[in-house]
Order: sequence, then C-alpha cells, then structure tokens
Amino acid sequence: MKYLIIFFVVFYFTNANAQVSNFFDDCESYTVGDYVAAKNSKWSTWSNSPGTDEDAMVSNERAKSGTKSIKLESNSSGGGPTDLILPFSPTTADVGVLEFEMYINVVGNTGTYFNFQGNNPVQTSWVFDAQFHRNGQFVFKTNNSATIVATGTYPQDEWFKFSCNIDLTLNIWKFFINDQQVCSFANPNNKIYCMDLFPLDSNGLSTAYVDDVKFTFTPKNLLNVDGTIVNAKIKPFGLINQTSPISIGIRNIGLDTINSFTVNYNDGSGLKSNQFTGQNIPSKGTKTVQLSDKVKYLSAQTPVQIYLTNVNGNTDQNKLNDTITTILNGYTPAANKKVLVEMGTSTTSNLGPKGIVLFDSLFRTYPDHFIPIAVHGNDPMSNIEYDEALFPLISGYPSAYVMRKNVFDPLLLELPSLEEISLAPNAVLANTTSFDSVTRELKVCVSTKFLKSVPQGYKLNCVLTESGVKGLSAGYAQRNAYASGTNGPMGGFENLPATVPSSVMVYDHVGRAILSGFDGTGDAYPDVIAAGDEYQFEFSYTVPVAYNIQKMNAISILLNEEGKVNNAESIKITNSINPNCKILIDNKDLHYNYSAISLSPNPIDDQTNIILQLNSENEISFELIDVIGAMKMKQNFGKRTSGKHILPLNLVGIQSGYYMGRIKIGTEFKSLALLIK
Repeated sequence: MKYLIIFFVVFYFTNANAQVSNFFDDCESYTVGDYVAAKNSKWSTWSNSPGTDEDAMVSNERAKSGTKSIKLESNSSGGGPTDLILPFSPTTADVGVLEFEMYINVVGNTGTYFNFQGNNPVQTSWVFDAQFHRNGQFVFKTNNSATIVATGTYPQDEWFKFSCNIDLTLNIWKFFINDQQVCSFANPNNKIYCMDLFPLDSNGLSTAYVDDVKFTFTPKNLLNVDGTIVNAKIKPFGLINQTSPISIGIRNIGLDTINSFTVNYNDGSGLKSNQFTGQNIPSKGTKTVQLSDKVKYLSAQTPVQIYLTNVNGNTDQNKLNDTITTILNGYTPAANKKVLVEMGTSTTSNLGPKGIVLFDSLFRTYPDHFIPIAVHGNDPMSNIEYDEALFPLISGYPSAYVMRKNVFDPLLLELPSLEEISLAPNAVLANTTSFDSVTRELKVCVSTKFLKSVPQGYKLNCVLTESGVKGLSAGYAQRNAYASGTNGPMGGFENLPATVPSSVMVYDHVGRAILSGFDGTGDAYPDVIAAGDEYQFEFSYTVPVAYNIQKMNAISILLNEEGKVNNAESIKITNSINPNCKILIDNKDLHYNYSAISLSPNPIDDQTNIILQLNSENEISFELIDVIGAMKMKQNFGKRTSGKHILPLNLVGIQSGYYMGRIKIGTEFKSLALLIK
C-alpha cells in the first residue's frame, strides 16, 4: 500500500434491498501462526494475496479476550509489508449506517496506522486515516489530510477501544476512543468500502495487536420521495445582533429526482421560509443551497431548528430525517474592550497565507474589537526584537498569541477572540499622536483610566503597525502551500503559484516597532492604583522614511502583573493627531449605549459620516470643539433605534485644522480626533 498521509472515512451502498451485515472476529478460531486472510475469507489483503507477506499472522503474545490476537508489525519507515483488508460491504456504500469497533494494543515506543478505503477496488480513495504515534498521541485527519478532525492521547502497552458510527445517509461521521467521542464531522467523500490495517510509524518501528473486531452495516432501503437536510453551514458564533449567511446541504435519499422543496427555520426572530425550484437533485445526490435570509445572534445560546417541507410539491415520505437543530452562540462585547492578537508569520512559511487570510477576515468582521499585529520573522519586514521575543512563545509560523494568554492556529482564532471580547477590562485606553513631517518624530500619548484598583506590576506598551506594505525584492514573495488547491481553498491563494511573486503581495498589520521592549514599561503607572485613577504616558519614535505614516496605526497595550494583556487600543496615526498629545478620559466616555463608533472619511473636506452601532435606542448629537476648547458647531440627529446608523455631518465653512468631535449618545459621550482639510 502506498501511504497517503491521514484521510477520511467513507461509505457507499448501491443495493437498496441488501441485508444487514454483521461481523465479529475474536481470533480464537485460528491457530497461532495462521495467516488471517488465508484462514478467513471475510478478510483480504491490499493486492488480494492472502497467505503472503501482506497478510497478518495470529499471535498469542497479547490478547484482549481469550488467548490470541492479530499481530501487525513493520520495521520499515515506509510501513508494511502487512496490508490487511476488512471489507464492510461487497462494494462501495454511500447510504446506510456502519457501526464498527476493535481493540488495539500498541507496543511502547512504537506506533501504528490504519485507514478506511472508499472504493472497491482499493488504492483509489483514502477516506479516513488514523495515526497512533510512538509518543502516545493520535491524529485523525480528513480531506486528503488537509484537515485534522481529532487529536489526543492514547495508552500504550494496554488495550484500548477504537470505534465509530458512520451514518452515510446523513453524512455524519463519529469516532470514539474508549467510548469517548473525539470528533464528529461531515465527510466530503461520503462513502466506504473497507478498513486497511497497515503498520507504520515515522521511525520505522511499528508493532501493534488487534482483537475483538466487530461491525454491523445496516443498508438504507430507498423510498420514492425522501429528501433530508444533511448539514447547515452557519458560523456557530458571533457578536450579539450580528448576522451570518446560511447555506443548507440537501441530500436526495429517495429514488425520484428532487426538483423543488422549501427550507424553513427560526433563529428567534420569527419563522423564515425559502422556496427552491428547478433543483434536479438525482437519487443519492447532494446539493448546497444558499438561503436568502441571514441568521442573527440574539442571545448567548439560541437553538435554531431547520426543516424541510413541500418536497416535489408533496409531503416527504420520511419526515423523521427532515429536521436538524443547531445552536447559535452570541457574545456580548464588554464595554471599552479590545482584543489584541500578535501573530508570528513569515513570507518563508508555506502556511503563511492561512495567517494572512484569517487575520484579515477577523479584522473585517470585528473592526471595532479586533486589533491585529503581524510579527514577521525571517523576511524583510521582520522586527528582530519583536520576533525574537515572540517566537519562543508560539508554535511556528503562523501562530496567533491571543492577549498573551494562549496560542492558536489561525483557523481556530475566532472563538477565543470572542470569548476575550466578552471579558470586562480593568482599564480603558485612549491614544493621541503628534507627528513632525520634517523630522518624522512621532509622539504617542496614551491615557489610561482604571475602572478598578489593580495589583502592583501593571505595565504599558506601544506598537506601531503599517498596512499596504509592498516590496520588489525576492524576500517579499510569499511561499504558498495552497497552490493549485493542494490543501483546499484559502481565500484565493489556491489560485496562486507555490511562490506568490512580490509584485502581487500586499501585507497588512505589519509590526514595525515595539516601543518599550516586549514586556512594556513600568514607568507609566505607580505601584498603587485605585479605581478612577487616570495616567498619561508619552512614547516617541522616529518613523523611517520608508514607512507610510498615512497607513500606520498606534496600538497601546495594557499588561497586567503577570504580563498578560488586559486591554488594548488602536488608532490610525493621522486620524488622532492632537497638538497637545494629551486627552483626558471623562467618566462619561466609558460607553455602554453603543458598541462601535467612527468618523469616515477622516481627514475631512466638507462632509463626513458618523458611523455607529447602538445597543439601545438613544438621542444622538454632535459637537465640534477646537484645540482651545471652544465649541464651533453642534448638530442634533434626534432619537435613533438600536442597530447600525450612518449619520451625515456637514462641516462646510469650518476653518481647516485639528478638532475634537464630541458625540453624545443618550447620557454617554465619545470623543474623536478629526482633521478638516
């Protein structure tokens, strides 16, 4: 067998009237030294050669029950030659249910491997791979090893149970270790034929025993009209009142072609129905449809029931499989809270595109809460001080360090970020800047308003980032493991070459400078800090000519006594310029009536827009204040309901210069720096 890294479990049954298949082998009917497939025709080998070195021998060295088991052994780094096959059905199955279990005993300091094949003959479709490493770790993968579906630990030198329940009809694959579920997923290659036992470990040492192998395969008898919802693709989490698109996987498990149906669901805001016609889904075919409505995250946990009706204009003959339920998890952002994520990355990393795509996606989705810093290493954008401090704390490129608490693969970054957003901070930060375009000296003034007393040891830091970074040298070319779709889609990188030319690449959120070392400065705060205390601290930096100040952000970082991030704030440098480089945070600036607010465009010609997300109905007004504190104009917008609003602001006739815009939301205030051209 040629080993294709870990894959996917799969199933197909084409005989709708086939009988239930049962199998059990406790190895007690064999004689020690027997070849399994040569003695039992229910087994076979990779090339259908029972009794050869592809076959496995029976041993009495270890046994789960009785005195004998199947021994799997290899001394080759490529695995084998043992390649024992156990068919689950006479041919490929794509509907029905497989219940399978076996006991495995892996000899210490060795490993083993097996897979499920999807097709008969074998060698064309690896649908699930299970690797049990010599260090006691297991890894299950799917989608041609592009997706890890489960990792964990297993015991060596003792028997453990591996089992699965695979519903091919609904495409639900569940796997268990010692009866504890380790994963459940939908398989894009939803079919199965057999198991392949192939002893393998990377160091060339693989010895394991298998006993009490058992399965039941229950085929599906097809009705004439039988549609089912096999999956609902909805992002399971988001901020309260955010919305998300929803698509539904419809499978035809009847004999008649399905041309029309209605999908219904209720996310807590009322029943919604979407009718579909002209679908032409053949028997055992699957089609994904996009619903016209979006779901809304209305509470911490909202069950959403999705069900199918009106299949081909009639009642579906099997209503038991027409409904699925999913849970939407809504997170309420804590007032004044931002989440800082420092991601180690490099143009030399083949997986770098994953970090780029996921970072940008979260920044677009949560622009008012998510603060990204791309800390480059081993490329022209590297800040050596920053990279050398961060890299030992992460697990290779790209890896994301959330609030300096935990490290995550970028694919898993969104949920921990939302969990952090919901945690109330101990202080609020506000940034203003002063920039001399001749000397290029930048000053960043950070005001910190503490909401509660905190222990001694709090520190402050400031990081400068730049977006839109380009370069023509070879070092700006991005290596790309997703070329040609090798590892699945990745935000368009699957359509780009294995090395994306520097002329194509543009890098955002690049960490250009960290102004107080990685650990921050303790000079910003005294040893004793009480609730209500406010402090200002000024950072200075000479911005290199090569950096575009128009695309740079100043990020203030509040570190607690353990060095973890408690809160952060980011502001575009050219949008926050204040000649005094100081602001005071009024208690009324601590907002609860709104979750996001900004001015766009800024700098301003004659008009701009106040863009805000209200948490409740409130009166809105705006005051323009000059640098000496005089109010230059006021505009009332009246009462506005909860939700997003874009309020036009007319500044015609106002003299050019720097101003402070003070926006009143109910009884709360928000101050924003602005520049009128």
